[in-house]
Amino acid sequence: MTRSMTGYGRAEAVLTGRKFTVEMKSVNHRYLETSLRLPGILLPLETEIKKRIGEQFSRGRIEATFRSMMAGFRDAFVTTETVQDPETLWDGLSRVLDEAIRMLTEMREQEGESLKRDLTARLSLIAGFLEVIAGRTPQVVLEYQKRLVERIRELTGGMAIDEARLLQEVAIMAEKSDITEEIVRFRSHIDQFTGLLTGGDAAGRKIDFLIQEMGREINTIGSKSGDAEISRNVIEVKGELAKLRECVQNIE
Repeated sequence: MTRSMTGYGRAEAVLTGRKFTVEMKSVNHRYLETSLRLPGILLPLETEIKKRIGEQFSRGRIEATFRSMMAGFRDAFVTTETVQDPETLWDGLSRVLDEAIRMLTEMREQEGESLKRDLTARLSLIAGFLEVIAGRTPQVVLEYQKRLVERIRELTGGMAIDEARLLQEVAIMAEKSDITEEIVRFRSHIDQFTGLLTGGDAAGRKIDFLIQEMGREINTIGSKSGDAEISRNVIEVKGELAKLRECVQNIE
């Protein structure tokens, strides 16, 4: 399932006479970065808390705030001198943390589904532009041959054309401007992209790489072809790739 890197989760419970509240926020980040705000009583559990969070997320900056108050005294924080067995404390606190993580995950998944719909729609647009380019390619060669014949006739005053030489020139042009390989690779990238969106693993970095590869292919297509219609569609693809890249920055 596609997951966003932005979300919010909150949970609370009364444990051993104290009210524990866990509040979690996450935003975009290239890697997983966890920032904790803990009262003194929970400092011995910092490693366990980070480990638990790291087991559930792979990317994003996650800020988690933990509060512990005496039950019945809303604003009375437990002093750092209060001593309690960390294992006993963790047994209860971990359940509160897991609930906050569940809520955060749920929101990230909801945001992710929205991103997935947008990405899928843009991929469909890109695929359409690519097929226009692919369909236009044979016609470009024929039009080049026609223009070349007309030009030769203008220069020679209507004299007979050396058909063998003409075909040779057209073949050279067709080879230089051939974009078949680029189109095949681009189609493969679209298929891989679609597969990653429907997969269960965090795929943000992989998708970002695919977008870079798509950019290289479309740049090559644009540089090889001098056709106006292909150029227009190349511009459209580049525009959609830029929008894809912006959306993907928020995918885990």
